[in-house]
Amino acid sequence: MQFLNKITVLFLLLLSFTISQSIESAYGLGLNKTSLHTSTIGSGGAGLIPTFHQGASIDNVSSWPNLGSTFISVSYESQSSNYKESVKSSIYSGISGLQFIAPFKDRFALGISIKPANTVNTRLMTDTVSISYNNIPLKSSKFFSAGGGIIKGSFGISMPLSQRFGIGISINNYFGSSRDEQSLYIEPYNYRLFNIRSFEGLTYSIDMSGNIFSNQGRNLTLFSKILFAPKPINAILYTFDMYEDRNNNFAFDAADYPNELDVDTTSINDIYSPFELGLGFTYNFNEFLYAFSEYQSFKDFGNNLNLNSIFKDKINNHNQLSMGFLRFGNPNSNSWQDQLILRFGINQTKYQYYLSQSYVIENSISFGFGFKFGLIGNQIDLSYRFGNREGLNKKETIQNLNISISIGDIWFLKRRN
Repeated sequence: MQFLNKITVLFLLLLSFTISQSIESAYGLGLNKTSLHTSTIGSGGAGLIPTFHQGASIDNVSSWPNLGSTFISVSYESQSSNYKESVKSSIYSGISGLQFIAPFKDRFALGISIKPANTVNTRLMTDTVSISYNNIPLKSSKFFSAGGGIIKGSFGISMPLSQRFGIGISINNYFGSSRDEQSLYIEPYNYRLFNIRSFEGLTYSIDMSGNIFSNQGRNLTLFSKILFAPKPINAILYTFDMYEDRNNNFAFDAADYPNELDVDTTSINDIYSPFELGLGFTYNFNEFLYAFSEYQSFKDFGNNLNLNSIFKDKINNHNQLSMGFLRFGNPNSNSWQDQLILRFGINQTKYQYYLSQSYVIENSISFGFGFKFGLIGNQIDLSYRFGNREGLNKKETIQNLNISISIGDIWFLKRRN
């Protein structure tokens, strides 16, 4: 009987469950990841313009033949987020991308990669309150967490269209899973329920790049991208019944009540249908100094909100504008300072929510550098990004620190004597 009384209190509290914070990654599938390699993040761009080598971007398939070497590259990200009203920062770190790219015959290239496409990383908790039920004083608090997201595995190939223009085509397979958990503490136990979603789908992307103007060693180069889903990405939702965590070990086991959980399985269609357009250009003032600008428009045409996220809304689209400067290193210089690749950029991204039509504006500044080591052009890249998001009556400060290590070789390339 005591257990039934607690369950009654549990449902009453869940009905009045409110959250005072507004965290973008807790909406829907979380934040869309548009640029992952450190050289891209250091410029503040969307991955179209060359930031890794002169003429080559790790994130732009059409530019891969200009890499000059075969590369295996791994990227690591550390991100912190802090709200103005909060005394604590949220910190996340982990691998943000793994790529293998192989140019061959100086005009073609192929590559594979695995990267996060969307990420959810949320932990929300309320203060402990005292309630009374049947004249029994009880302490209670509520907790919500979510993690995981969609992973994108890609295969791309690049080829020339003419002497000035190249094209890259990618097939992107989406997979992965996410988990969210709601927990209510009613002295002395936690009552938990959780959901797991697994994702599956496919998109295609086409990149293009080409020199549209040249005069006395100065070049205006154009870059573009389109990404689309032939059909929406789907998911399977596993909903587990609520249980009493009697040993408070934050996991379901035989010691809990009940000791077996029923699971409802639901197919969720049309959960995510990304469409992306991008346009960028570079202009070089001399052999090594470049100015750039990029614009990206992203929209999710998926209209199924059965996401079981804490906020019943999602980021539906965003528009991003960035500009900055790049200084590539001089490989023939004896000074290590002259061989450094320097990157600087400013960025503004405007997010819009699907149901509320509310906006969040993100402004950021980025800088980074890269340096080569070894005989084949191995490269280490570092970047730092600082910015803020404003909207939904909240102001958030964000910081990113990224590092990438790229190991090069001359596989498939013409070997010179």
